[in-house]
Amino acid sequence: QLLRVTKDLQRLMKGGGEENHSAEVAQLERKLNSMVSAHEQRVAERERQLGKMRRLRAEKDAELSRLHAQIQSLEATVSERETIVHIQSSAGGDDSLDAGERVQHVHMQRKLKSLIQMQAQEIDLLREELDRLRRRTFPTFTHYEQARRQPVD
Repeated sequence: QLLRVTKDLQRLMKGGGEENHSAEVAQLERKLNSMVSAHEQRVAERERQLGKMRRLRAEKDAELSRLHAQIQSLEATVSERETIVHIQSSAGGDDSLDAGERVQHVHMQRKLKSLIQMQAQEIDLLREELDRLRRRTFPTFTHYEQARRQPVD
């Protein structure tokens, strides 16, 4: 098979490809420069993020040390109060124990009363919801349901 020799192929064989080579080199250099600048931008952005994270970490460390100091202060206050309660209970004798039991008893009664009220409210809400669902399911029989709930005089 014969190879067709074109002007471009002749120029390439005679060594005329240097200008194409130089154009290709210039193009590759431009591409390299753009890639280097993009890399530098990414590195700069990462460094900004790193600085931001370091500042945030320093703030959190300061807050943590402040909270540790507050915890130590509160623990000291609690231990002082426990000591005071211990001294008062040992000095008061049986009267202070009875008072403590009474306080616990009153506290328990209040908790139970509030629990009863909450449960009563919840039961009322559930009854209302049940009535609403019944009315939606049987819309024609709602007047019978209301008459059934009313006490007979």
